[in-house]
Amino acid sequence: MATGAYAALVPLGVAAVGVAGPYLTYRLGVRNAARTEEQDDRAADAKGVEAVVEGFTALLTESRSVRDDLRDRVQALEARSSEQGAKIAVLEEGRAADRRRITAAVRYIRALRSLLVERGQTPPPVPEELSDDIADPTHGPAPRSTATPAVDHLEATPS
Repeated sequence: MATGAYAALVPLGVAAVGVAGPYLTYRLGVRNAARTEEQDDRAADAKGVEAVVEGFTALLTESRSVRDDLRDRVQALEARSSEQGAKIAVLEEGRAADRRRITAAVRYIRALRSLLVERGQTPPPVPEELSDDIADPTHGPAPRSTATPAVDHLEATPS
């Protein structure tokens, strides 16, 4: 057994330990609960931040994909546009050449018809398709129809 002053405190210590033990256990439980709650809050915050980051990453990836698709489409359209521009230029050159040939042919036919009239021969009748473009020199210009364009405007256009 204990002797002296220590012996007198031992019964009090046992009683204090008997009361302090459950209190300390309670305080540790409250402290652990507070720590657990704080850890849960931190974990929830971390999960929320992670979800936001994943969402933004997904949006950024999708945006890049859409941008790449759009760029590919624009490049394809630009390529087609330049191809079509080249085709149009070739067609316009052909059209201008056709206009020059038609103008030359009409002039030649008019010259032949006037040569026949000068020699005293009657020129053959003008086909209906050409009546607007070729005037009969013996009877003056043929009446023009709005269905077929006249060649006079072709002569005025630059070749």
